[in-house]
Amino acid sequence: MTRTIIIPLGDPEEDQAGIVEQAVGCTSLFDPAGEASLVLLSAVDSGDAVEERQAYLDRIAATADRPVSTVVERGDAATVILDFAARQVDPLIVIASHGRAGVARRTIGSVATRVAREASVPVVIMPGWVHATAPVCTVLRRVLVPINDPERADAIVDATLAALGPLATPQVEFHLAEVVEPIDPQPAVASFHGSYEGAREVPAHFLRGVAQRLARRGYQGTWELRIGDSARELVQLAREQDINLIVLPAQGRQGFNDLIPETVAEEARSTQVTPLLVIQV
Repeated sequence: MTRTIIIPLGDPEEDQAGIVEQAVGCTSLFDPAGEASLVLLSAVDSGDAVEERQAYLDRIAATADRPVSTVVERGDAATVILDFAARQVDPLIVIASHGRAGVARRTIGSVATRVAREASVPVVIMPGWVHATAPVCTVLRRVLVPINDPERADAIVDATLAALGPLATPQVEFHLAEVVEPIDPQPAVASFHGSYEGAREVPAHFLRGVAQRLARRGYQGTWELRIGDSARELVQLAREQDINLIVLPAQGRQGFNDLIPETVAEEARSTQVTPLLVIQV
């Protein structure tokens, strides 16, 4: 089955730095063999000229080293992206985020945020400063999978492997991490469900089991516990461990749903950060 990679592009006047266009170059991370169908998709409202937007997409497509199709549709940007993806075969949305703060973040980043939250297909968020020529966009080597919910751990791993498909090879290392807020030391108390309350050291042990189950399936798995602000720790961990893809569930507990995508991106404003793969679990 041929995967369809959808790359949404907006108004070029709102992207003078060419941030969104960088997503085109980074598709090689998710399609190293060049076998996927690439589609540049843009939404226009009633005040925009379809011909001008089509000419913009055609210029971007002409710079690619492979065939790229282009589609322009009228309507709300997020709705157009979601509806178009739902009609494709094995779709993957690769969308760029400017990662700006304040009002600009809420407006410009709102399309990427809504698509990530509502899409029924995998969504890759490309932070605005990740350049297409950067090492992070070459070969998938280390994937960071944050998990704060023991009951959903295996489901998150399964969804990650399904989203990556043939990219999930034995050569890729999956680094599992739990990030928790600092709390006062308390004794660990096991509940009748087998979960724990209190000391943070004990719940982290569930990651060891997840890593062991990954190993039995032929994958490399490592794990660690981090204490601190979730977004800050994930960005720092990605730098330290040479991570080139972070996986986040579209919804989670303990604030993980708030990390999609702008919180992590804003933490890395002054430096390069890895792409985010947002999955539905």
